[in-house]
Amino acid sequence: MTDPRRYHTPTMTSDLARAFLPHWTALRDATGVSRLEGGELKDVFRIDADSAAYALRVYQSDVGPDEVASELALTAPFAEQLHEVPDAAPNRDGALLAVEHGRVAVLTPFVEGSRLDRRDRAQRRAAAELLARLHAIAAAVESPRPRRAPAPYRDFDWHENGWWSWPKVEAFLRAHDLTSTPVDAGTLRQRIDGELAAAPHALRALVALDLPSMPIHNDYFPGNLLWHSGRIAAVIDWDETNVDWRALEVANAAIEFSRPNDAQLEPDPALVRDFLRDYVAAGGELLDRERAAMLRLRKLRLLMETLYELGRACRGLPLDEPYLWRNLTSLDSFGDDLFRL
Repeated sequence: MTDPRRYHTPTMTSDLARAFLPHWTALRDATGVSRLEGGELKDVFRIDADSAAYALRVYQSDVGPDEVASELALTAPFAEQLHEVPDAAPNRDGALLAVEHGRVAVLTPFVEGSRLDRRDRAQRRAAAELLARLHAIAAAVESPRPRRAPAPYRDFDWHENGWWSWPKVEAFLRAHDLTSTPVDAGTLRQRIDGELAAAPHALRALVALDLPSMPIHNDYFPGNLLWHSGRIAAVIDWDETNVDWRALEVANAAIEFSRPNDAQLEPDPALVRDFLRDYVAAGGELLDRERAAMLRLRKLRLLMETLYELGRACRGLPLDEPYLWRNLTSLDSFGDDLFRL
């Protein structure tokens, strides 16, 4: 997806990261600790030890062990069956996480690679094919247990949650001039207010469609796929994984991999259809009612991203003003036929 979390500020130093090293036997003789870019909801470090390299992913202080454990439980079937999903390494006590200084950390093998290039046809095809494989594994998981946070879309509180409070966002927009946006703060507020008012009806309609649900990555976009030596080497950052509608993930991915470049939020319809065809050709299933729901699902995602950004601004974090209106309105000129095969 277009990630509104790109302003994450690292909060843990390499010295503090070293406090986690004794938890894993493999890191006993670590020779180097260096911070990695990315990991928008975590501080991520490369740990070099003997002949192997690892990635230490340290979650923010408001993410507890139970929440991380639920993420690992949903990710486990993918890690067991796909080499592209890094598997968590057990620590000295056999646990898959460790806690130091009120922070939770997970250790995985370090994977070489660079962000997938959405402009490359072969890489876009590989992304669609891998998504089909992920969903085939997910469909076979019996009675998956949804995570409490982030809540599935059908249960999500769009006005008050851990990411934003709509009353606080409204107050922020009333108090600030958005000088870099195509519209003023009042117009943006009215647009969001209207979409929030319509969301319950849209969600009831989606629930009535009885769309297939399964464990999904829930943030499947170029920034979370690593490309190396002509293939996808890893799918990373499973922070948002949950049990949710398959069509939600396919819709988001189809849009993200059909944008001509990072700066353009509007998709190329031909590339959307290419992605869907590649997904189906690789064994991905798409029911007619799923494709009919995809535009509504993607618009809900855009609303969520916009409010997430504003929620960060309410906490004093930098705000990318031009992103707000462009993101929220990027599908205004498209209809349901955007997702036809």
